[in-house]
Amino acid sequence: MTRSESAIVHGCQPSCASSPCQNGATCVEYWGSYMCDCVNPFAHSGKNCETNININAMTVVTPGSYYHHKNEGNETNPVLEKDILLNFRTFEKEGILLYAFDHYNNFVQLHFANKKVYFTFNSDQTVYQLHAEAQGLSKGLPVQIKVERQLQRTTLFVNDKNSSADVVIKFVGKYFRMPWRQNQELETVFPPRGTYRTIDHNEMFLGHVGSGTSTNFTKSGFVGCIQGFMIGDKLFDLEAAALTDNADAKNGDLAPGCAMLCDSLPCHNHGLCIEHWKDNTTSCDCSLTSYTGEACQKDIGGNFDGYTLLTYSFQGEEISDEMRADMAVRLAFSTDAKAAFQVLLFIQLQERRYILFGLAEDNALFVEERITTNIIRRKAMTSNTWSDNNRHWFYFSWKAGIVNLIVDGKTYNPFIQVIETSSETYEGIPNLLYVAGLPKEMNKREYGSFKGCISNIMIEFGNLKLMPLETAFGYKKGSLDKIKVDGTVNERKCAAFAQLSQLMATLPSNIPPEIQGLEWFPEPLVTADYKSVFADMEMTPLESISRTSNRVAAVMGVMLLIVVLALLLYIYRIHRRHKRERLGEDIQMYSRRGKRRPTTCAERAKAVSFSQEDERIDDDYDEGDLPLVGYPKTPLPNVLNFPKPPFGTTEPNGKGIILQPDGQVDSVEIIPLRSTSSQELEWDPTGAQLVSTALEDMDPEEPEKPGDNESYDEDTPLPQLKNQFAPLASASEVTINRLSQTFA
Repeated sequence: MTRSESAIVHGCQPSCASSPCQNGATCVEYWGSYMCDCVNPFAHSGKNCETNININAMTVVTPGSYYHHKNEGNETNPVLEKDILLNFRTFEKEGILLYAFDHYNNFVQLHFANKKVYFTFNSDQTVYQLHAEAQGLSKGLPVQIKVERQLQRTTLFVNDKNSSADVVIKFVGKYFRMPWRQNQELETVFPPRGTYRTIDHNEMFLGHVGSGTSTNFTKSGFVGCIQGFMIGDKLFDLEAAALTDNADAKNGDLAPGCAMLCDSLPCHNHGLCIEHWKDNTTSCDCSLTSYTGEACQKDIGGNFDGYTLLTYSFQGEEISDEMRADMAVRLAFSTDAKAAFQVLLFIQLQERRYILFGLAEDNALFVEERITTNIIRRKAMTSNTWSDNNRHWFYFSWKAGIVNLIVDGKTYNPFIQVIETSSETYEGIPNLLYVAGLPKEMNKREYGSFKGCISNIMIEFGNLKLMPLETAFGYKKGSLDKIKVDGTVNERKCAAFAQLSQLMATLPSNIPPEIQGLEWFPEPLVTADYKSVFADMEMTPLESISRTSNRVAAVMGVMLLIVVLALLLYIYRIHRRHKRERLGEDIQMYSRRGKRRPTTCAERAKAVSFSQEDERIDDDYDEGDLPLVGYPKTPLPNVLNFPKPPFGTTEPNGKGIILQPDGQVDSVEIIPLRSTSSQELEWDPTGAQLVSTALEDMDPEEPEKPGDNESYDEDTPLPQLKNQFAPLASASEVTINRLSQTFA
């Protein structure tokens, strides 16, 4: 194994440590060498990107100014066939950058319009055109252009975009007054073309065209700076062109260099800086910032508590239908509240026409417009979270029937929903607007009121601008009579954008507030979850085992408690069951009676039958309170058989009946007694005494024996009445008397 001593150096010495790269280039470390990655490889060159051809520049100060270069002779102008390199900055929407032609009408042209850069040229008698989008166009940012001409191919580069066409470079070699056979509509600049050929010459214009050359493309001309103009490998001196004293070469106001005041970033909050080269001043376009003021720093807002409603009347303003057709609305807001629908702004244009702006719970911004009997709801689904307490804004315009909706700087094509409301009767008061809610009599759809901060409300009808919050807080004198506030609204500045809020949070606390940002205002307190300082500390193995043991012990304790409670519940239920069983046994013992010994017919007649409904036993009834009378558990038959002595023929009506000694008896039909309410409530003391006497003769422990003067007949139905008792109060006096008369 070998080594090279020259390839090894002592220590760690990065080659990029000295920042050798220039003009914003990035240094790529190769540990011993480096390479600079130039920001603009078309205009920057050299090992360290130290060469910048864009330093050589010319500023077109006023519209219509241009530089004109003319050569006589048959020599071809190299701009017609060589590569072209050019950089420009402007705030204009369209303009001509370069136009060159010769006496045969061969030409090349560079112009911009519709956020694109176009390169137009001819190949023989056919006109071709290439175009590419230009990022930063009309915003004062540099736009780099390169036209690469090859024999069989032409390519247009615009920043990082490109477009190409396989077209042969071929010139027209003969003069024609109408030189083009195909695509002549692509020609927008027309040099003077007479009946006869002129002298051999070629011309070039920068910034605009003139000297007999006309155009139908633009009238105002280019205003801005052109820099780094190179034809082939030669740099055209633009500064010298701007300083020339040749009246034929210079028209209007041209200035050397490209020193722009907007490079100092005078506009804040992403405002667009517009350079006024003629006056050497700048202005800021704040229309897409949600701020106002000369430098896009002004923020006039109010804090709404969810119950406050601000009403603004502009009934004194004359607004025509044309002005209503040219309308724009913009406002900013910040909130931490979450609600289904929150109303930001409501504008009553006519009696049956309004526009409502609100927030939906699915992070959507909806614009609801009512026109006569229909409601058109436009809904822009965004990826934002309204309740993040950061600054949000929207811009809505309705111009010539075209709707434009921008939310947080992004253009949306909203989803449109048409709602039929012909059954609803609605009429509002024209030229009124409501901020942060709706009156109760108008809120039929139960939209919620807004809770948070709303600022910089601006409604434009043509050239008329309405600013209700500035009027409410007294920034416009003599207009307080237009404002009505139901509730309380406090003036404040709304929150900043999310990126700015994060930047402010990283600044050291010892920096004074006046230099921490453009404007400072204390934000409301926000509830944050508590996090212990020991939450991220690592535990030792012993602490981990101890914590685990404590958790296991706690779980086992809970399980043991559950088992004990279940056991106590089980014991309680067993005890309760045992008590019920003992109670049932006691009831059976008290209800059970011994066998009654046979009695005479007269005594048997004292047994009483009851209806089946009387079998119910009340738990609150004490059987020892009253004398009991035996009754069957099963319903008595319709016929009760009692022993009956035979009747003699000589003894009418049964008088003097003598019972037969042999016990031969016939049956006597007894009709069951019907229990009535009056009978059940009657009390018969005589019957109670008879039944009590019969009960006293019963002994539950004494075996049943037949009497001395009677025989025991087991077939008689009376044994069915033994050990069955009923309260004597249930037997009526009528029942006892009938039984007594029967066996008297």
